[in-house]
Amino acid sequence: MSNSVPDENWWSVASSADGRILTAVYQTGSGGGIYTSTNFGNTWMPDNAPNLYWTAVASSADGSKLVAGGYINTGYSIGPIYTSTNMGVDWISNNAPLEHWSAMADSADGNKMVALTSQSPPAGIFTAQTAATPRLNIASGNNDNLAFSWIVPSTNFVLEQNVDLTTTNWMTLTNAPTLNLTNLQDEVFLPGTNNRDFFRLVEQ
Repeated sequence: MSNSVPDENWWSVASSADGRILTAVYQTGSGGGIYTSTNFGNTWMPDNAPNLYWTAVASSADGSKLVAGGYINTGYSIGPIYTSTNMGVDWISNNAPLEHWSAMADSADGNKMVALTSQSPPAGIFTAQTAATPRLNIASGNNDNLAFSWIVPSTNFVLEQNVDLTTTNWMTLTNAPTLNLTNLQDEVFLPGTNNRDFFRLVEQ
C-alpha cells in the first residue's frame, strides 16, 4: 500500500529483523540521500546523510546500525562508505577505500560489514569487523522462568553466572541458546529463584 515515502529514484532498501525500522537510499540528477522509517514504513524522514549518489545500504537486526555506500559524481563513479549507529540520525565516514559500491551486508549485531564493488578493475569483496558488545536483556518468561536474550553476535559469546561480584568465580552456563528467528536473538531460559545472581556475556 502507499505511504508517505517521497517519489525518488530508489536504489536499495534495508530492514530490521522485525520490519519496524526501514532505511532506503536514492539518487537524483545531482546526488542523492537516505530516508528512514521507524514505524514499518508508515512515515519516512530524511537522514542527515551527505549528498552522494547512494547505491547500497544494509542494516543490523535491530535497525540501529547501518552501512551505506555511494559514489561522488557521475563522471567518476567511485565513493566512500558511511556508517550510522543511531538509526541514521548521524552518519560518519571511515577508512574504506573509494570504490564503486554495488551491494552491502551487515551481521545481525551490525559489527561485521561486507561490501561489494562491481567496478573492474578492481572488483572484489571488502569486509570490516568492529568489537562486538552485545547487550544482555533479562525478562520474566513463562512458568516463573527468567528469559535471557541478546542479538546474535558476529563473534562467539557465552553466558556466565556468579553469586558475588567481589569474586572471580564466574561459571559458564551450559544451557545452549536457542535462536529466535523473528528478531535474531539468542535466548536462554533459566528457572527463577529467590537467590541473588549476576549474569554477563563473555566473548570466547
